[in-house]
Amino acid sequence: MRKALLSIFLSIFCLAAVAQSIKVKSFVYDEKDLTPQIEKVIDQNGETCALIRIQTIDKGFVFDVGLLGVTKTDDNHVGEVWVYVPRGVKFMTIRHPKYGTLSRYPFPMSIMQARTYVMELATSGRADDDADKDDGLTYFVLSVEPANATVTVDNELNSLNADGSLVLLLPRGDHSYSIQAPGYEPQAATFTLGVEKMTRKVSLESVMATLNVSCATPGASIYVNDQLQASDSRWTGTLKAGSYHVEARKEGYHSVKESVSLAQKESRSVSIPALKARTGVINVNYNPLDCEVWVDGKRLGTSPDLFKDVMIGSRKVTLKKDGYVTKELTAQVKEGETVVLSGTLDKAAVASGAAGSSDGVGGGTSASSGVAVSVDGALEFNVKGVRFVMVPVQGGTFTMGATAEQGSDAYYWEKPAHKVTLSSYYIGQTEVTQELWTAVMGSNPSRFKGKGSNLPVEQVSWNDCQEFIKKLNAATGKRFRLPTEAEWEYAARGGSMSKGYKYSGGNDIGSVAWYNGNSDSKTHSVATKSPNELGIYDMSGNVWEWCQDWYGSYGSGAETNPTGATSGSYRVIRGGSWSYGARCCRSSSRSNFEPSNSSILLGFRLALSE
Repeated sequence: MRKALLSIFLSIFCLAAVAQSIKVKSFVYDEKDLTPQIEKVIDQNGETCALIRIQTIDKGFVFDVGLLGVTKTDDNHVGEVWVYVPRGVKFMTIRHPKYGTLSRYPFPMSIMQARTYVMELATSGRADDDADKDDGLTYFVLSVEPANATVTVDNELNSLNADGSLVLLLPRGDHSYSIQAPGYEPQAATFTLGVEKMTRKVSLESVMATLNVSCATPGASIYVNDQLQASDSRWTGTLKAGSYHVEARKEGYHSVKESVSLAQKESRSVSIPALKARTGVINVNYNPLDCEVWVDGKRLGTSPDLFKDVMIGSRKVTLKKDGYVTKELTAQVKEGETVVLSGTLDKAAVASGAAGSSDGVGGGTSASSGVAVSVDGALEFNVKGVRFVMVPVQGGTFTMGATAEQGSDAYYWEKPAHKVTLSSYYIGQTEVTQELWTAVMGSNPSRFKGKGSNLPVEQVSWNDCQEFIKKLNAATGKRFRLPTEAEWEYAARGGSMSKGYKYSGGNDIGSVAWYNGNSDSKTHSVATKSPNELGIYDMSGNVWEWCQDWYGSYGSGAETNPTGATSGSYRVIRGGSWSYGARCCRSSSRSNFEPSNSSILLGFRLALSE
């Protein structure tokens, strides 16, 4: 009934008044205007808005683009109104108290993010004798929290703008509204419009319960009803009233599950005690006596010995001693069982390094620089007593970029995902350490320094890395280099042995990476987190890592041994760091940095062609 009366009222008004209208004279894309890229306005989906510059000398317009909502309106420009909208909007409705309504004007082109469009408006019906006419309509302005609420005015559904506002031009008289949102108490009210504009602010009251969950085991993942909520041992969130199963999990540990019931508006805390590790025993009896025993990059002792409380799963056991070929074995440790490893190391045939250089690196003797090939094909080098290992990566084809397991965390610059084929190569088992850098360069530029210098080197520019590599090659007679971006990602994903993890080595960020959720705002010794499928450490977190490539956008076509953009201003960096969140530590995440600059967040690892 109300709609019918309003229709009759407006029809009579339009017949009585001078013809009034809003028309669009033109709508074009302005490729030269970079305003939305420089002065970014972000929509509710976290994307950069498009800017529509509406050319008009009039004020008082109201703009509506449907459910996506107008993000921002700025009328502080001479002869223009700037309207920021999300990408993908299809139409615009324009209302004005004197000129009426232009309903659902269809955009003649796709509205893309961070682009500028220019709309020229024409209005008519501004005769002086019309200026003071009373049209019987008044603005009703409603501001609602939360912005995703559903608003009904006079039984008609309306969409809120991105900021939670709603602007309506209504006949004077009695009206009603109702507001609803999931997890909030609904509100309803009546109001009477007079001559003056009416503004109302409505904040719905949340009925959600608050749950705080913590676990005493660092890096434990928190699940609620089997849905992952957090990977850093703590989670706080809001839930509907009801019963829930709260669980702490961590690979290699017994999980703990508790039940909790929540009432509306209730706040509860659940503290889960330390998880019990699932362990077994490794019995090592290898000759020669006192050869070093390392498990997953940690030195446990010497042979022979029983090594207890070793975490279950596939463990990389390394046996080494000067003058012998390093042996790497895989031990499948099962809970409560003992794995026996016995045998004898082979004596090494050490290859002397290149002739000594003037800076003292190398020198042509096995004590200074040499390489031995281990059983599984890894190469171990020794520079001035500092050992480092290069892990073989078998060539193959993989999908690079924003693959399915990266989910909504993938940035648009990781797209499109595309096929890449690589030849075989070697890559550093760890990031280059301060100890190795000092052995080659004679000084340590790092901010974070620690006992043993097994921390990753940082505060080194891309150019610094090239100088380091030049000296290392002179010392070893090899041709070390930085990995290409494609080589880096393929190795991070586990190469041909990839299990499709989100991070390098697993889906639990806390078990494979030092990041801002567990780093205590500093770097940590390399190889202290779990390795990936190839036995490589710290490709997620600890420090960002330089790659050889210039930074550029991805293409969609398949590539073989790509080397990135042909030129540029920035070099690729990969892997995230101790100060970044889990999103930046994913295997497909990428960023860039000026090659002449350095940072306490940035180091590198080596690559070597076969």
